Amino acid sequence: DEDVHGVVRLGFLGDGETWQLNSYLDAAAAFRPTLDAMFDTIAGRARTKRHILAYLMNIDAMGHLGDLDQSVDMLVELDRRIRMFQGASRRPIHFTLFSDHGNAHIPSRMVDPREILTDVGVASVEALGTAQPSRLEAVAVVHTRVSYAALHTAGRDVAAIAERASSHADVDLAVGKLPTVPADVDRDRRRFGVWRAGRAHMFTRDAAGTITVEAAASWDWLGVDLRPWRDAVSDEATLSERDAFEATRQGPYPDIFHRVATAFSNPAARYPADIFLSFPDDVAVVGYIVPGAGEIPAAAGFHGSLTRAATLSVVASQSFTLPPALRSDDLAEMFPALRGSP
Repeated sequence: DEDVHGVVRLGFLGDGETWQLNSYLDAAAAFRPTLDAMFDTIAGRARTKRHILAYLMNIDAMGHLGDLDQSVDMLVELDRRIRMFQGASRRPIHFTLFSDHGNAHIPSRMVDPREILTDVGVASVEALGTAQPSRLEAVAVVHTRVSYAALHTAGRDVAAIAERASSHADVDLAVGKLPTVPADVDRDRRRFGVWRAGRAHMFTRDAAGTITVEAAASWDWLGVDLRPWRDAVSDEATLSERDAFEATRQGPYPDIFHRVATAFSNPAARYPADIFLSFPDDVAVVGYIVPGAGEIPAAAGFHGSLTRAATLSVVASQSFTLPPALRSDDLAEMFPALRGSP
């Protein structure tokens, strides 16, 4: 609710110093006390603030630890509390709700991406340059339980490693940023690959967001009809940024071109990945193990992959007329208060 160096500070973040621990120890029991604290905070700050940003993680925790019905019950209770709060308020207060990621709501089995690399003949190393010179090598990043894995490797090996990894039974897709060719440099565009079952599918994206899909006929697995944008002679499909979004948002991999193309330049990543492995909805990375605490308890409801279930989220607003679909990247443009603007 306050602009701090261009970033909006959260007006409410849980119910105190142990809020995150409480939410994961017993998400259901912690929910109502957290709601009490959240609405008390909103009531106090609403006297002097025009916008309040609150983060409520209990429903997320229930999605990982419980089941879908329990998560729905929490949403129903949140809706009831919002209506009760608005009914008691002396002035109109409007709510806009958005979730910060998708959620497959499917129990998952855990895999170790380092073992996947080994299975496909790639050396899993802690630092590049430590395997035998003739061997393919990669560093797999294992942090928390999500439905994707980031790999670091030499640029020259991206295609070979992604091809091998995509053939593994636990991997749905492998995606990577490829070296540019002279034609790409001339047109200020970047080249990317999507590998599925060992087969490569290439596309480029220029500075304006225009997508050029190569060998468009081979992308039939995407569940998208590219014929309106396909040149029959070159077998290339050229789509604007908006066309690519609209064409894919109803398919099994919504907005796949934008998501792949921007995954390797995220400003939050100090060391961007070279390859991402996208897992099926019932597969997740095992995650780190805290010494003395054991494995992470979450066993379901993961996100981060390119699948539809793990991608789709929800925006609901009492203040704005929303389009049928939008990117999470565009939330700050639609809701200026998120970036500290009036």
